[in-house]
Parts: sequence; C-alpha cells; structure tokens
Amino acid sequence: MIAGPAFDAARVPRFSRREGEHDLAADTTRAGLRFASDDLVDCRWTETHRVHIPAEVQPGLHVGRFQFDLEGRACRYDVTFVVRRAPTAHPAPLLVLCATNSWRAYASSPFARNVAGAAQWPRRAAPMPNSHPQAPSYNHYTPHRKGQPTYFAGLRMPWPSAAPDALYAPEGSGFCHGPRLERCLHAWLERHGYAYDLVSDLDLHRDPALLGRYRSVVINGHSEYWSAPAFEGLDGYLRDGGTAVVLSGNTMYWRVSFNEEGTVMEQRKTLTPPDTHDGALPKHAAPGGAHGEQYHSQDGQRGGLWRFNDRSCSDVIGLETAGWAFADADDFGVYHVHDADHFLYHQPHQTGLGQGDTFGHAPGGALPRAIGHEWDLSIATLRRMTHHVPEGAVLPAAHEGIQVLAQGIRRVPGAMDAYLDYFEGATESLDGLSAEMIYWERPQGGRVFHAGAVGAGWVLGVDPAFGLLLRNVLHHFGVKPT
Repeated sequence: MIAGPAFDAARVPRFSRREGEHDLAADTTRAGLRFASDDLVDCRWTETHRVHIPAEVQPGLHVGRFQFDLEGRACRYDVTFVVRRAPTAHPAPLLVLCATNSWRAYASSPFARNVAGAAQWPRRAAPMPNSHPQAPSYNHYTPHRKGQPTYFAGLRMPWPSAAPDALYAPEGSGFCHGPRLERCLHAWLERHGYAYDLVSDLDLHRDPALLGRYRSVVINGHSEYWSAPAFEGLDGYLRDGGTAVVLSGNTMYWRVSFNEEGTVMEQRKTLTPPDTHDGALPKHAAPGGAHGEQYHSQDGQRGGLWRFNDRSCSDVIGLETAGWAFADADDFGVYHVHDADHFLYHQPHQTGLGQGDTFGHAPGGALPRAIGHEWDLSIATLRRMTHHVPEGAVLPAAHEGIQVLAQGIRRVPGAMDAYLDYFEGATESLDGLSAEMIYWERPQGGRVFHAGAVGAGWVLGVDPAFGLLLRNVLHHFGVKPT
C-alpha cells in the first residue's frame, strides 16, 4: 500500500472518509515498494525453555525474570506478560485492559544494551543504546534507519521498554506510561479487595464479546492504539448497558490492525498537516509517510486517526485527545473540583472534596500528579479551542449529557507543550485547562467515567480522595470489594 509516482494523493481527503473515496482494487497507480534493511517483525528464535502456567494462577501481570552478570555488573532482564483467567473459571466482576498495543508502538531498541537497575527510556526520538550497531531500533515514533516511515511492529520481538519497573520521560519525574504506570491501578485494586481479570489489547481484538462477561471494564494507562474490532466491541458493550472506567489519556487515538496470526501490528501515520491558516504541523509531531498512504495492507481499510475515519472516540467514551507535554516534572498538573455536588463525590463514600479543591496529587501537591504527558478534553471544549475549520472538514457538535466533575489544570507551561484543536492544529490552552474528568450516561446506552489523563492511575495509593472517588464510581457500576 505504498503510493507510486503516478498516485494522486489529492484524491484522498485529509479529515474524513468519503463513500467510495478510493477504490483499492481498481487502483493501478499504487505501484510502489519501500525496502528497509533494518525491517524485522519476527526474530524466529528457537524455543529453548517452556513454563506451564497452572489454571489456578491469579490472573494479572506477570514477569519472567532473568538474572545474570555482564561485564562485572549484576543485571536483570524482565519479560512482562499477561495471564488471563482460565476459561473454566468464573470471571471477576471487573475487567482491566492492558494497553499492550501502546507498549508495542513505543518499543524502540528491542535489542537495547542491558543495564543494571531500572531502565530510563528516553522519549521516542532517542532510543536506548543498542547492543549491536546494526540491530533494529525503530518503532512507531522513530523511522527506519534510512528514514522510511514505520508502519509495522512485530509481536514476536523483545520489548525491554515494557519491563514492569522501566521509567520514561521526563527524566527525574518517576513517570512511566507502560506497565509501571498500569501496576498502580492493579496494586490499588488488590489492596482494597477488588477482584479483577486482566486481558491484553490483542485479547480484546480477537474476542470483543468477552466484555459482556463483566459488570465494568477499566481502560488503563496510555491506551492509545485500538483496532476496529476492539473499538466497535467497546461501543457495543456500552450500548448493551455496560459501564467503562477510563483511567487513560490520549485514548483510542490511532487505528491499528493485525495480521491473521496476530503477530504483526500495523498502523499508518502520515504527514497530513492541517489545512489551516498557517499550515503548521503540531509541535513535535511523530514522523510519518506521505499523505495517501493511510490505507492498511492487512485489511485495505483507511488508518491514521480514528477521528479522521468518521469514528471519533468521543462518541464512545466522551473525550478526545487534546495535547501533550514532555519537558520536565513541573509539567504535571492536578484536578480541580468543578461540580462538588455531584453524587460521585459523596455516595457511598464522602471524599471530603469541595468546590475548587485539588486532588490527583501526592500530599502537598507533590509528585505524582495526574495531569501531564498526554490528556483528553470534551468536544464542547475542543470547539472553543478550534478557531479554523479546514476546507472539506466538519467540526462535530458537542455531546449531550456529559457532566464535568473536575478540570485538569497545568499551571506551568513547558517547552515541549502541544495543545491541539480538533483537527490537530496548534492552539492555545484555556487558562491551563488540559484534561476533563467526566461522568456520562450515554444517550445510546451505557455509562462512562473518564479521568482524561494518562497519569490518572499514577496517583492511586498516594491520594486518598481520588481513591474514594474511584471506589464510588465502581460502586455505582456494580463492582464492590469481595
């Protein structure tokens, strides 16, 4: 699905799909090939050891741990994996989704040099030092060695960046958007007696109907990459009266697909600067391919952003991606109570939060703080931040019934801030408003609590008020401690 020299990219609209916009079967101009000498999606390693997982093992995040000495240093290499509940076991009331697609998308330097202690993974553009100079180090945020865009990521590859204690940018903050972050929720649930099952993004992709076995589902961490079966499966589950707790930001942003074997994930980021008055790309935009290459080779369907596929995630969970920041620890902000009378602040537990009070932080406002890295806002707010509608695009109407519980405010602007309007154009924040925490009884069925920030789960365990609020949400969604 690489555009040849005769391909007319102008035939492909930027901001929406059109019926019959591109007849792939009849297209003879899409005659291009692109080779990358570092392309690798399957190591094809020979199995040398196997461990049997007993049926009675607790479902959740597990790790295979390898300890060894390297050049006089004690090293540890952790292999993270998800254990599902045995098919014959009764499901827990709560299902927690692991954002494994995002772990894979960010898995640069799969053959990184081993280090002693927890690894500090730099932000996407600077992968970890490689164990071999010719080993692949690309991911969905770094191009191939010669600059070709990255469209494929293999699941039969190492992912040391997904170690359970690995750190991420900004350095010194203690933040991570992978397993380390997601474990904060897991530990909190176990500490408070909530039984839960854990599945990966690939599990949900293969069997979206599994959602129907649970009273509620938690979307956790940095759940950015969603396939069509998972996307539609969540919407269908909610339409049938299901409930969702979204402790994530930058949620359901890019469309991905998988090959039939489930061993290769495809996404199509393309260079599609908004048709705005200045034509500027958002700051620090990820590298991508040429406009017109949005179509996946695995299923022939258009990829890129879900919102430019006429299927905004805000229609499902109420909020859309609105920006990011990576500069330093001061970038992280906190929640400010917006509707102190809302029942979720009071029933069945009194959170003690009043109008304008802050939460989502450690005592005294210290780190961890929830509002940073990446965040989500409602369409109503994005409409206020969108000052130009590109030609051929439509700014969607605000959703009915969304109740804003709190506003996530960042008071300290950073050098790498990017506030985005609905069409991915650069815009300004509304007095630091970065995220919204909402409760939504969807007109089409289902209820959603959305915290609107990647770091929402990071503060669980250090902020009792937010913990009480989450316990209230789970209670009203029919999930109680055992």
